[in-house]
Amino acid sequence: MNKILKFKKAAVLILVYTIITVFAIISTSLLSSVINETNLAKRNRLETEVFYLAEGAIEYAISSFASAIANYQIPPDIDCYNTTANFTTFPGNPKVNVTITRLDENDILVVEENAKILTCNYKVKTTAVHPQYPTISVTLNQIINRRRIPTFQHIVFYNDDLEILPGPNMLLSGRMHCNKDIYVDAGVGSTLTIDTFYFRSA
Repeated sequence: MNKILKFKKAAVLILVYTIITVFAIISTSLLSSVINETNLAKRNRLETEVFYLAEGAIEYAISSFASAIANYQIPPDIDCYNTTANFTTFPGNPKVNVTITRLDENDILVVEENAKILTCNYKVKTTAVHPQYPTISVTLNQIINRRRIPTFQHIVFYNDDLEILPGPNMLLSGRMHCNKDIYVDAGVGSTLTIDTFYFRSA
C-alpha cells in the first residue's frame, strides 16, 4: 500500500513539475515576444523620426537652393550646391547635410504654351542619422526639375502686392507671377478674363 501511495505521490510530483516547466517555457516565450515587439515598435518609431528629418532637410535644401539663385547668391547654372538643415526643436539639435547635384550637362528646351523654357534636372541627396541612436540612419534621393524662365516671358511679374481691378472689360493672357499677394476683381458691370496656365502668388 505504501509503495502504491509513494508511486502516486511521485507521479503527481512529476506531473506538477512538468506543468510548472511548461508554464515557465510559455511565460519565457511570451515575455521574449513582448520584449521583441516593444523593441521593434521603438525601432520603427526611431526610423520614422529619422525619415522625417531627412525629408525635412530635402525640402529645406530645395527652398534654400531656389532662394539662393533668386537672390543672386549662387550662379543660376551651378553644378553642385551644399547646405545644412538645422533642427533646433528636435532632441539633440541634429544637423543634416544635403547635396544638390546637376544631372544634365546642358539645359533642355521645353515649349509650353508658346513660351520657350530652359529646364535642368538636379539630384537632391541626404543621409540623416538619429542624434541619439547613431546606428539608425535614412538616405533619401529626390530628382527636381529647375525651370529657367526669363522675366520678359511674363505678362505680369510683380514684386509687391499686386491688385488687378480694371474699370472696363479686360483680357489678360500669359504668365502672371507675384512675389507677394494678388488681389483680383472687376469693376461694376465689367468683366476681367485671365487666360493663362500660370497664375501664381508666393
